[in-house]
Amino acid sequence: MSRQPSSRYGVTLIEIMVALILVSTVLLVSLTASANLLRNTAQRRAAIDAEELGGQILDEISSLDFEDDASPQFGLEPDETESDRTTYDDVDDYHGYVSDPPTHRDGTAITGFDGWTFDVTVKPAEPVADGIITSDDETKPLRLITVVCSAPDGSQRSVSTVVSSVPSDLSAATSFERLRRLTLRFPDREVTVTVPLRNAPDAY
Repeated sequence: MSRQPSSRYGVTLIEIMVALILVSTVLLVSLTASANLLRNTAQRRAAIDAEELGGQILDEISSLDFEDDASPQFGLEPDETESDRTTYDDVDDYHGYVSDPPTHRDGTAITGFDGWTFDVTVKPAEPVADGIITSDDETKPLRLITVVCSAPDGSQRSVSTVVSSVPSDLSAATSFERLRRLTLRFPDREVTVTVPLRNAPDAY
């Protein structure tokens, strides 16, 4: 009596193909989820770094005078050099400034920001009922400072602050400490920040 051919081999092949399809689908979903997680983590890290970098530059700028005492004009005065921030003595001197790579005011590199850049925009502004608006009128009582930080991957983030024209009754002949640089040490890194002394700077 002849034996009938078994169909088990065909069923097994189908099962293997189905299993491969299921495993491939699971792997694809897992890889996609992992890639999205890594991308989101990198974006969050870049956003935090941009806030840190932008905050340092805003602190540096907002610690300076609203305008030049001797010959106020918007932008750099004749005695200031575009590439040397140590010559900047008022807020609007920074308008249009670009740093690539990011540096402190004295020209030393800001640690941890290789491949980054930042650029600064300063706009005259004035208060209105629901906030502030920018203007081309340089006599307006406010300045809107915006720092755009660009990460190595091309992503950008901007941070802004507003400063006002507050006349000082302090003697112009007295020197004042306007900012102080601090180094914050963490287990995995060091962060150097510029701290503005805006309210009542100590004479020295």
